[in-house]
Amino acid sequence: MVAIRKTKAKEEFGPEPSLDLPQGAHLKATSSKLFAPKFHEETSDLWRSKVSLKLKVVDDRTEEGDADGLEFFDGYDLKFDEDVAKKFGIGPEEGAKDKDGKKLTLEKFLNNANKSDFTEEQQAALLEQANWTVRTGSKLDNLLSVLYGEVWIKGEMDFDPDDLVGKEFIAKVHPKTGKKSGSYTGWETYMSLNPPKKKKSKLQEAQEKAAHTADTPASEQAVQDLTEAEGTRAQEAVR
Repeated sequence: MVAIRKTKAKEEFGPEPSLDLPQGAHLKATSSKLFAPKFHEETSDLWRSKVSLKLKVVDDRTEEGDADGLEFFDGYDLKFDEDVAKKFGIGPEEGAKDKDGKKLTLEKFLNNANKSDFTEEQQAALLEQANWTVRTGSKLDNLLSVLYGEVWIKGEMDFDPDDLVGKEFIAKVHPKTGKKSGSYTGWETYMSLNPPKKKKSKLQEAQEKAAHTADTPASEQAVQDLTEAEGTRAQEAVR
């Protein structure tokens, strides 16, 4: 018989704190994980791709600081590419309504989708990670716009979830209302800790250029020459 030792887990996951920080808090991402899309092993329900961030409260921006140092997980859903959905015929039937009588969107359709709803070709498309995107106006898009600014907004960079580790920002934090405790950030409340510097107006640039020209050695020499000439004329007048 071989004795098997018991070891302590490096990190124990207890109940997440339910935080209510409507004034906004300084947060830092301490870990990031990408969850690939999949069909649940037992129910066959579609689990959409998402990014999960572990966020630490650096400063809760209160006098007491009760939430400082606490950590919670926040989720950022990726969106299935609408062009790919159209190509493979993935989505609700034309004119379909949700339970509230509103138009059934692709997002709502996929929220309640099951493997049995799709052909093998459609299933393969849904499980392809490259087909899940950061859609404009989504929660993740708002965060990336704050963190990376114009580079992200203009589509001049690719997104790697691992790059979010160590990033810091300000956001309102709300408590989850479901059975499971936890917190989440307000998707429209993200603010940068280091906002970009304002671009100079044409008037400011012209003023600075004029001031720089006035301070050049050539200008200083001209002033000196003029002063010496005036001094010479004054001496001649005295004679």
